[in-house]
Amino acid sequence: MRSNVDPWNDREIVGWIADETDLNKPVAIEIVADGRVTRTVTADLLRQDLAEAGYGDGRHGFAVPDFKAAIPAGTKSVELRIAGGGPGATIGVKFLAPVSEFDADEALRLSQLRWRGDEHDAGLTWGELWTGDAFLDTALRVATIMPKAKIVEIGPGYGRILATLIERDVSFQRYLGVELSERRVARLNQRFGADRIEFRCGDVN
Repeated sequence: MRSNVDPWNDREIVGWIADETDLNKPVAIEIVADGRVTRTVTADLLRQDLAEAGYGDGRHGFAVPDFKAAIPAGTKSVELRIAGGGPGATIGVKFLAPVSEFDADEALRLSQLRWRGDEHDAGLTWGELWTGDAFLDTALRVATIMPKAKIVEIGPGYGRILATLIERDVSFQRYLGVELSERRVARLNQRFGADRIEFRCGDVN
């Protein structure tokens, strides 16, 4: 399941979601206000960019033009998720009240909902795919990565830092990436899997 939320503001929610195992079947999504489902929408709008990217006929878009009308007045948080919920179902979360109005545990739970899902890669870095060059340049100014180095990355996302390490031929003994999303872990292991590289699903909090 791949998805992305494009604009989400006071007027509208626009995005897309596609089930890669069955691109002919539209996915239903729910708007959940403070834990209660207030609206269900089917993602079946045509998006030419998805068709050109190979997502079937491209009919995987959704739009909620009257976003505020879909939730009760005074709502503090809104979750956008695959209908029925479950682990990894969240595709977006928006706080409508100051974080100070939530207790610490609830604020952490809500913030992690999105990361446990399977958001489109670019959605993890504000709509653009990034490399790990800037991070690695900064790290190498203050430290040296030795061939026997054991690297642990918390929240590897789509693997941009590891990809940069490999592209620059930086030697290391072992790499472990700890990621909240089970789907991303599976995809990262498929892409990078090797004797010295491993991704695991876990929460370090």
